[in-house]
Formats: sequence, C-alpha cells, structure tokens
Amino acid sequence: MKSSRKRLSAAPPRPKLVPKKAAETPTPARRSTLNLNTLAYLLLAAAVLLVVVVRVRLLSVPLERDEGEYALMGQLILQGIPPYEMAYNMKLPGTYYAYALLMAIFGQTTEGIRIGLLVAHLISIGLLFAIGRRMGGLLIGAVAAATYGLLCLIPAVLGLMAHATHFNVLFALAGW
Repeated sequence: MKSSRKRLSAAPPRPKLVPKKAAETPTPARRSTLNLNTLAYLLLAAAVLLVVVVRVRLLSVPLERDEGEYALMGQLILQGIPPYEMAYNMKLPGTYYAYALLMAIFGQTTEGIRIGLLVAHLISIGLLFAIGRRMGGLLIGAVAAATYGLLCLIPAVLGLMAHATHFNVLFALAGW
C-alpha cells in the first residue's frame, strides 16, 4: 500500500544574504586595524611636529667646536679651495662636503646649517618610517621613526648639533 502522504523534501533553500561592503560596516578586526593605522599616523605626525618646533626654536644656537670646523671647511669648498689645502684635520671630507651642500642651499649662516640639519633629520625620519613599515608594519615604522626623531632632540648625545653621525645615518638609511 502506498501512502498518500507526499514525502517532505528538504527545507527550501534560504535566500542568500548579500554581505554589506566592508566600508559600510567594518568588522571588529577591521576597526582595530583602522584604529592602529590612525594611531600610527598620529604618532608620526606628533613626533615630526615636535621635532620641527624644537629645531625651529633652536635655529640660532651658536655652532659648537666641531660644527665650526665643518662650517669653515665647507666655506672653503664653496670658495673653490679643496679640503686640506688651507686647513688640516684627520677627519674624512664627507661631512665637509655635506656642510658645503647645506650652506650652498640654505645660506652660510648658523640658521642655514640648522635648517639643513632639520631637513636631514626629516628625511631620515621618513626613511626610517618606510623601512620599519616594510619590515614590521605601519605602527612599528611609526614608532621607530618617532623614536629616532625624539632621540635626535637629546642634548646629551649631541642630537641638536650637526655632526657627521647625522649625515652617516641619512646615507645608511637611504642605502637600506
């Protein structure tokens, strides 16, 4: 005997839900990524702003001993006199040429040298941010760059003076 009941088929397929776009409602994971990215950029911007403000306030600080030597040699180079012809030292001429370039661009004054150092630091901060971002992510790059910028403001390590170290760091980071 056949039953008069019809076999119930599987439940009818549910209509597919169309997911909302990620931009409309971010997921919690996406929200935290947005927050970290925002935090990274804010940290970097705050550090750069602090570096610029401090350095601009200290533009007219007199040159210290080594800076005066570098500036003299840079001026001689700008006058067409090669290094070690009129002034002697045991240091290599790279910093003298860096000073000559800075003074040719920003002027042969203390302020010109300080502005040139500020530009060198800002480029170094940008390069360090790019390297850190590539190696570990946006937040790591921002922390590394901000840390370097703040360390360059410490008088105990002569971070405010335009020594050879700052130019070495710039070229080392550029070569990375």
